[in-house]
Amino acid sequence: MMRIEPADPREIRQVLRRALATGHQAEPELEAQVTVFIQYARALNMPLDENWWCIADERRICACTCVTSPGRTAMLMLPAGAASGLDESGLGEFISAVVEAKSRSNLALLQCLTQPEDRTMTAALRRAGFREITLLEYLDADLNSTDVRAWMDTAIRGGPEAGIRVFPYSQGMHKDLSELIAATYAGSLDCPQLADLRTMEDVIAGHRGAGLFDPRRWLFCADGDGPSGCILLNENPLRPALEVVYMGVHPRARRSGVGRRLLREALQLAHREGISRVTLAVDERNEPARRLYQSAGFKRIMRRRAMVHVFGASSSESKI
Repeated sequence: MMRIEPADPREIRQVLRRALATGHQAEPELEAQVTVFIQYARALNMPLDENWWCIADERRICACTCVTSPGRTAMLMLPAGAASGLDESGLGEFISAVVEAKSRSNLALLQCLTQPEDRTMTAALRRAGFREITLLEYLDADLNSTDVRAWMDTAIRGGPEAGIRVFPYSQGMHKDLSELIAATYAGSLDCPQLADLRTMEDVIAGHRGAGLFDPRRWLFCADGDGPSGCILLNENPLRPALEVVYMGVHPRARRSGVGRRLLREALQLAHREGISRVTLAVDERNEPARRLYQSAGFKRIMRRRAMVHVFGASSSESKI
C-alpha cells in the first residue's frame, strides 16, 4: 500500500538526493548537485519547504520537491523514471497527490522538466494532468571563445541593424514592457502554448525572479511606433554568467535585424561586465532563433522536455 507524506523541511538534503537522481550519477556528483541546488535556491530566497515522500511497505521509495517562484509558478523536481523506484502507475499516483496538494494554492502553472528519453516520467506526468509544451534546447556561449568574440565585436556598418537604438529598462517603462511582451506573443515560435495562461504581471514577475535582476541588463529597442523588441538578462548568483530569461520582437519589426542587434548588445554588455558566459533556453521548433544563436556561437549543452499543469484551465487550455 502506497501513501504520500509531507517531508520535514529539515530533510531537504535527503529529499533532494532522491529528487535529483538520474540513476547515472556517482554519489559525490549527486551530493555536489544537491549542494549547488540548495545554494542557488538560498541565493534567490526561494523556499525549499515543500517536499513529499512516497512510502510503500514503510519504506521511502521516492521523493519530490516543489519550488515556488514569483509569477504564480512552481517547478516540480522529480527523479528520472528509472531512478524513482516506482512504475508508471505508481509515479503518476505520486505526482497526482502532489498536484492535488498544490491545487489549494494560488498557482497558475506547475512545471516539470524531464529527460527527453524518459518515457516513464513523461507518461506518469500525463497521468497526473500535465501536457507537453515542447522540447527545449539549452544553449551556452563562452564569451572568451574566438567565434563568439568575432561575432559580437563585428562592427555595424549600414544595413538594418545600424539604425536600431538600444537602451536599458527603467521602472517608468513597466507599461511599455507589458504591452511589448504581449505583442511579441503574436505568431511566436517559442512555446506559443504558454501565451495567455498567466497575467502579464505574473509573466514579468517570473522574469524578474529568474536569477538576480538588474534593470540595466534588460535591454530594449524602439522605432517610430514605440518599443520593437527586448532581451532580458538576469545573473546566475553562483557563477559569472547571465541568462537570457526572455527575448522577443514585435511582429512589425521581425526580420529587420532587431533580434540580432539585441543579442549582440547583450553579449557586449556581458563582456564589459566581466561575465564569461551567457546561457538561454529555446524552443526546439523555433528555427529562426536557433539559427541566430548558432551564428553567434552558442552551443547546445542539453535538451529537456517541458511539461506543464495548468490550474483552473478551461477546456481549450487543457488541450495544449
